[in-house]
Amino acid sequence: MIKTTLKSLTLLAALAATTTFADVKAPNNKYYSAPYTNTVDATLMPATNIAVLNFSNDTIDASVPGLELTLLSGNTNTFRNETYWGNTLLTLQNSYHIDPFFNRYVCHRAVVTIDSTIDNKPGHYVTTVSNRYC
Repeated sequence: MIKTTLKSLTLLAALAATTTFADVKAPNNKYYSAPYTNTVDATLMPATNIAVLNFSNDTIDASVPGLELTLLSGNTNTFRNETYWGNTLLTLQNSYHIDPFFNRYVCHRAVVTIDSTIDNKPGHYVTTVSNRYC
């Protein structure tokens, strides 16, 4: 088990050392979505795996170039890409699409959490980005 883990870490380090991270579009916008899970084996995880967790009271539309998801309150999902290791533009809007409340690049392993503000006003959110796994 330890040898397998060390081999996996060595392979990931070698890939990371030879990869350039840039804010560019993913090749052919080959993003897809998958239900969020925190038990994925690191050796099976795709190059890009951005988790979006909606703990707000509202429906949130989350998008990356070429793919948009609707996250109901309490739902989570991930944006994945098998070959792209760079930063990805993530846009978050409430279901009214007035203006995005979040529109910025996140790393390929970001965990983005959306929560309602203390006063629970519609359209007001606290967005937290964790880069712990980047």
